[in-house]
Amino acid sequence: MDNIIINVWLFIAIPLLMSIVCISMANSKGDNRNSGAGYRTKRSMESPENWNFANRTFGYYSIGILIMELTALVLEHKVLIPKKIILTEQIFYINIILLIAGTAIGIIIIELRLRMKK
Repeated sequence: MDNIIINVWLFIAIPLLMSIVCISMANSKGDNRNSGAGYRTKRSMESPENWNFANRTFGYYSIGILIMELTALVLEHKVLIPKKIILTEQIFYINIILLIAGTAIGIIIIELRLRMKK
């Protein structure tokens, strides 16, 4: 039961917070580009348009990561664990890999799009 609580808090709360922060930053007028929150890279800070584009896009990728994590958790806890196909400790590592990979793919795609906008 403890593993389920850790999985839910870690793998559901993190993408949810990322999506809320980034989408709320994307709806700004670009005035708060120097705040500590939001998608901050050299390319995204060049203009308010890039800032809004990067935050909005990363917020939507975070929602995709959230849906992927929810699907993985349901699959793991309803199918794989009861049939003893996978151990509960392995689920933690699988979900960490999914979270990191999903975030990295989102960052790579956003940076490529920002580079093409120049």
